[in-house]
Amino acid sequence: MTRLESLLRQQRPDRSLVQKVTFITPARLLPDCPSPQLQLDSYGRLSGNMSVTARCGARRYFLQIKVRARGDYWVSARGMPTGTALGSKDVARENGELAGQSLDVIFATQPVTGSLTTRAIQAGQPLAANMLRAPWKVRQGNPVAVVTRGPGFRVRHYGKAMSDAAVDNQGVVLQNARPFSSFTAPGR
Repeated sequence: MTRLESLLRQQRPDRSLVQKVTFITPARLLPDCPSPQLQLDSYGRLSGNMSVTARCGARRYFLQIKVRARGDYWVSARGMPTGTALGSKDVARENGELAGQSLDVIFATQPVTGSLTTRAIQAGQPLAANMLRAPWKVRQGNPVAVVTRGPGFRVRHYGKAMSDAAVDNQGVVLQNARPFSSFTAPGR
């Protein structure tokens, strides 16, 4: 049982996440070897019914398990319109069952302050990754410098950003009226 729980934890390592596994497959159908090789077919889900493949030598067993999950995740402390910059008073930590939550629910160990909402969010609604984005570091039309470095050299080109980009997002630079290069918005 603990091997299955550690296998589940590898999918989504988070200190607050607690998953409990119970077998649906009857005990008489479980593998009889001491340490089978396990493969989880959960497709990123945190809880619910899942399949596990257990290998004992050349023999394979297909097992059904039920996973219950609890964890700390962020919810909105108030209703917020699209484009709101999240502050510490806009979010609250909640601990609860994760059944029925979005696959990309944001755990409370992940920072969310400073993010912008991409849609209207109701008070008490759990926050998911697709509801937030990082603030733009580079805006479309802004002049940008593209720097290429190598051993003993550095080349700098200037152009215009063709799209908005946040830290660590890709963008395209226009130079002399044609796409020139892609860039990654710096973290400073």
